[in-house]
Amino acid sequence: PPSRQGLPTKRVPPPPDATPEVAPQETATHGSKCSRCPRGKRPLSREKRDALVADGIGCFAKGSKNIEITKKLIEKEKTVTTMESCTSGLIASLITDTEGASAALKGAFVTYSNIGKIMQGVPEETIEKYSVYSNETAIAMANACRKTYAADYGIGVTGTMGNVDPANASASVPGRVYFAISREEGTEVFYRELAPMPSRYEYKLAVAKEIAKELLQRV
Repeated sequence: PPSRQGLPTKRVPPPPDATPEVAPQETATHGSKCSRCPRGKRPLSREKRDALVADGIGCFAKGSKNIEITKKLIEKEKTVTTMESCTSGLIASLITDTEGASAALKGAFVTYSNIGKIMQGVPEETIEKYSVYSNETAIAMANACRKTYAADYGIGVTGTMGNVDPANASASVPGRVYFAISREEGTEVFYRELAPMPSRYEYKLAVAKEIAKELLQRV
């Protein structure tokens, strides 16, 4: 069906493994100076460390999906932008960790509140009808940011991390995340449920991993 902003929309159901298991608390330490890693020298579970290595987050930057995404965008002369709520700009930040990223990303939005989303082009009636935590709002976010920057790809992400959002309590479910990828072919929307995690930052990393996986398949 067409989206509210005129682009065809494809709803993508969560995969069977959309809810990950909670990682055992076997620990492994890592560097403390990296701005992309959980702060300080607190122990990091081996599974979390391995996930950081696999995704190239922070000081584990080799073989990153995000690096691959940025390099492919530059090579193909394509651009991307984001409108982020629960990830607070992390997706755009990871994309720009690669040299030359300014050719691929001209700007992005962090819209942490309802009014922030509305100010950047998300229809107020979409939030009122479907709630800020919905497929429809993620679609509107992706379409709006892509339109503003005339980008080839627009990413919209909204969801609840570790606690219920008091400003949107009736629709807020911790660990439930919606994100959308808008492109010329249309807009696809995705839904994930995340297992409880020790910090907001680790929730953000988990969401970034899911978005990178889907975006890499489409760039």
